[in-house]
Amino acid sequence: MQGFSLADLQKVFYRGEPCLEHLAKRSLLISSGDRYRLFSSLLGPWIVRQIAAELSEEQGYREWLAAHEGSVEGLTGKQGALREILPRIGARYRQLIITWASDPRTLPAVASLLKSVLEFVN
Repeated sequence: MQGFSLADLQKVFYRGEPCLEHLAKRSLLISSGDRYRLFSSLLGPWIVRQIAAELSEEQGYREWLAAHEGSVEGLTGKQGALREILPRIGARYRQLIITWASDPRTLPAVASLLKSVLEFVN
């Protein structure tokens, strides 16, 4: 079975265990032993399309950044990489991504994951 383990998830979301259990109980994840995968292969591309910015959102990024500079500046480590990624994230998900990436234990993995996934969009 392809998929991911709790350890894999914790590399990008340290507090992921409760979320993992909640998603499995709701049948959004299928588990087999210690491995998990999305209930449908269509769900992954749909999620990526949801968080990816449309062209108008990318064009409005400078205004968004001006209003949220403090939360972006607070990040350490791969801040430059995150700044490269944020314009490609839909406006309604940017603050969520900043919150997720603000954990220094997972920031490099989050930035790498988002960058690689967003390469498939557009």
